[in-house]
Amino acid sequence: MRHKITLRNVKPLDESILLEWANDYEVRRWSWKNKNKISKAEHHSWFLEQLNGDGSIIYIFEIDDAPIGYVRFQISVSEIVLHYLVAKEYRGNGLGKTIVQMAVANIRYKIGGRDIYAYTFPENCASRKSLERAGFIALSVERHCRYLLSPCNQVSKI
Repeated sequence: MRHKITLRNVKPLDESILLEWANDYEVRRWSWKNKNKISKAEHHSWFLEQLNGDGSIIYIFEIDDAPIGYVRFQISVSEIVLHYLVAKEYRGNGLGKTIVQMAVANIRYKIGGRDIYAYTFPENCASRKSLERAGFIALSVERHCRYLLSPCNQVSKI
């Protein structure tokens, strides 16, 4: 039986689950900035900035009201950068592609068609596969992989 995936905006009560996900071994392993465990205080400061600032939109994804992952868009004048993760209990089921496609469709509806970028490490095969299946095109794959999803690219139906 296939369950329906829903998305919603992040809310204050999601702070603890986001911290739990952020401190998952695989998430820390593939982090750009910090490979170390994140403290509650550090995460709280980051979370408040995300909630109260205008440069970020975060969607939480759920199956049967259980959170399964998130997508965050970091929005600036020059670019929109996509960050995402699937909770460890749900990895390996193709959900990365699905939540990325759903989030992109929603963000484009809200703010219009702009290029969206995503970055990953060349060795992060799962992330690369999810991005490519979601319609992103690799621009470079050397030290870092830089992906682009242009408004011209058609996001396939979910």
